[in-house]
Amino acid sequence: MKERTFVEHLEELRRRFIGFLIVLGILSIAAFSFSEKFLAYVLKVVGETIFLSPAEGFLVHIKISVLVAFLVSLPLFFYEAWAFIAGALKIKERKFIKFFCAASFLLFACGAIFAYFVILPIAINFLLSYQSPVMQAKLSVNQYFGFLCTLLISFGFIFELPLLIVFLTKLNIIGPGFLIQNRKFAFLLIFIVAAILTPPDVITQVLMALPLLILYELGIILSRAVAKKRFLDE
Repeated sequence: MKERTFVEHLEELRRRFIGFLIVLGILSIAAFSFSEKFLAYVLKVVGETIFLSPAEGFLVHIKISVLVAFLVSLPLFFYEAWAFIAGALKIKERKFIKFFCAASFLLFACGAIFAYFVILPIAINFLLSYQSPVMQAKLSVNQYFGFLCTLLISFGFIFELPLLIVFLTKLNIIGPGFLIQNRKFAFLLIFIVAAILTPPDVITQVLMALPLLILYELGIILSRAVAKKRFLDE
């Protein structure tokens, strides 16, 4: 089989990305009809909000429609991503792609659910606890929604860490020894990433860093299992 050029790889990536955007756009239009119900659901955590500009309310309805469409289209997103990666893999490595597609979706869903039902209430209650008689919270719906999206998407992707470790171990790029040896540097990087991805408060940063630390340790266990299986197969 003739090896594809770099330009051909870019063309495939562009084609897959455009296809996903088309599906995302169609689903966003469909979700807009139910945007009020979606918005009412995600606002239960904070109750009443306000909007500060004439267009803000309308824009938030559009944003939540896109968010819902993105979450619904995640299986396609991961399929396109892994199908593109599969083009660079050996034939024997491609048989795992279906597993990685399904696992990616499940892990992202677990991360987003964990963020919404566990992290979000804790973070909101902590941050709003600073209200006082002279300082009352009047949350902008747009700013709250931005906060919500940051948590959902960030936690969704960080929950992919064990799967990424397994994938790199299968490709023999890293192994359990490498992960253990560089654990302290990984922990430092985890706290830096948590500080970047979360709002500027220590509680939310720690709430993101702790699951990442656990996921890293889980990744070491899985990496050890994959490396052992590869050794036995050889």
